[in-house]
Amino acid sequence: MYEVDKSSIWRRICGFSRQKLRVLEDVSFDVRGGELMAIMASSANEGTSLLDVLGARHDHRNGTARAEIYLNGVLISAKHLSNMIAYVTNNMHLCSTMSTRQALLFAGLLIGPASRSSTDVKRLTRTLLEELNLGQVRHTKLSELTYSERRRLHVAMHLLLDTELLLIDQPLLGLDIFDSFFMIEYLRQWAMIGGRIVIMTLSPPTYEVFTMLHRVLLISAGRPLFVGLRKDFLRYFNSIGYPCPSFKNPSDYYLDLITLDDLSQEALLESRQRIETIADIHSRRSMSEIFSSMPGPPAVLPAPFRRANFAMQFLALWIRALIFSFPYNVIRTGREQEFVWDRIGFINAMISIGIIPILMIELIGAYREKLYIISEVDQRFYSLPAYLLAKLLYSAPQTILIGLAYALPACSMAGLQLHSNPNSLPLYLLLMLSYFIALRSFIVAIAWICNRRSNALLLFAFLFTIFLLSSGINIQYRDISITHRWLRQISPVRWLHEAIVAWEFEPNTITDNNPVGTGSIISPFLCSRNPVIQQPNAILVRADCGFQTRSNILKWFEYQVIIILFIYFFIIMMMIIIIRGKCFSIKKSTT
Repeated sequence: MYEVDKSSIWRRICGFSRQKLRVLEDVSFDVRGGELMAIMASSANEGTSLLDVLGARHDHRNGTARAEIYLNGVLISAKHLSNMIAYVTNNMHLCSTMSTRQALLFAGLLIGPASRSSTDVKRLTRTLLEELNLGQVRHTKLSELTYSERRRLHVAMHLLLDTELLLIDQPLLGLDIFDSFFMIEYLRQWAMIGGRIVIMTLSPPTYEVFTMLHRVLLISAGRPLFVGLRKDFLRYFNSIGYPCPSFKNPSDYYLDLITLDDLSQEALLESRQRIETIADIHSRRSMSEIFSSMPGPPAVLPAPFRRANFAMQFLALWIRALIFSFPYNVIRTGREQEFVWDRIGFINAMISIGIIPILMIELIGAYREKLYIISEVDQRFYSLPAYLLAKLLYSAPQTILIGLAYALPACSMAGLQLHSNPNSLPLYLLLMLSYFIALRSFIVAIAWICNRRSNALLLFAFLFTIFLLSSGINIQYRDISITHRWLRQISPVRWLHEAIVAWEFEPNTITDNNPVGTGSIISPFLCSRNPVIQQPNAILVRADCGFQTRSNILKWFEYQVIIILFIYFFIIMMMIIIIRGKCFSIKKSTT
């Protein structure tokens, strides 16, 4: 029995009589291992309330529940039972910045079976992703998942508990017929193979889904109207004078039969009387079956699942904020067409804007060295070639460390080359370090050309702006006038951006439809927002995506393949020549 106090606060304060609503009354059922049981109620609140009572999730403040629950022949309380079961509620609000796999790993940090280690939980996570057809979206942000994928993920997060009893509230709500069939079939197999129990609430299911159930509990006005095996469902209603018409879905017909009809006063009275009649018949028949369905001898209870302590909860929240969520705040990683521009824009910002503070620090350091280097070379303490060689060698570790500290986190946080072979990472690091060394040499050369730091900043800003505007990224190559297109050939930004984009969208696995060397992208770029057009044969098709292959992306920027390291080596040599010429000119002027 479960009733809810509907009295207002004013009635409670004044001590008036309470207004209580009895939601459930005399509901009794039994279910065995390997069975899938559906609770079909005329009101969704009745089915959900029954699951809430079993899972100790009901309103303890305003609600009162009295129930005897036997599990493996042992009488236990609902609170004790709640530590042994997984309850999948209808609330699917999840952290949208995590990926599918990260959401499962986060749940595994907080809850899980007591008998499993962290390695077993990770193995179970991989298994659930594949079994629930979530493997293709394991690295997709949750906000980009479809409704069906989010619901399957929500179920998978509770299956990590590996409990003997699973409660699910409306698992088919909002799913189409194919997804509904997949969900029910998976739960049925999960229950039968492991000898587990699945109890779920259902709105009127299709006939195909209805035939996959093992047991059915039919409720109306808080009272049970049928409890038993699904195969006895039609036979029972035929025996009490309510046969199902031919070619009619039994779940639709009988749920309509036991629903209060409030269109008119006469229809309401007639439907209420019909429901009470069916409920009384079931009550009389079930009395003779109570003794035959009494629980057997006590057996071992399932072990309660594990809940993380306060320290582990604190650690899991930090992991979600700093590892699971933060990378997806930087850049979105999905299969939609616009995500291509997100990646390209991030690469552009990383090699243009993000590196400027590091170059400014190098400029200040170059001016500090410039004051005493000229003096020491003039006094013939050492030669200029010796200084330049020593400078390149002893500053190399510092330059590499700074470059790695800048390039590695950016690659990881943005999820660049998310599905790539790990062996491709050295190529990315080589390109980024070469670019950083070249720009570092460029800023040092400017520091030696200009006597004042302010003039050096203005010259660097002017030249670097020219490099950015002529790279073909911010301004498309075709929009640049013919007289200025030659600047694109000397822009280091253009060459690095071309190489990183080619690396980012380079195919890296062999598939039947996408062999290596064809230049196509493994995961096709989706464009669900493209308009639907009608072909001459009257067939409606969606317009093609703008970027379908890797070659399309490179062609957009008019990119070509050259040896990028040659360009950077040329910049470094120009820096050496400028410094050497500047030293000689200063030495000549002093003499």
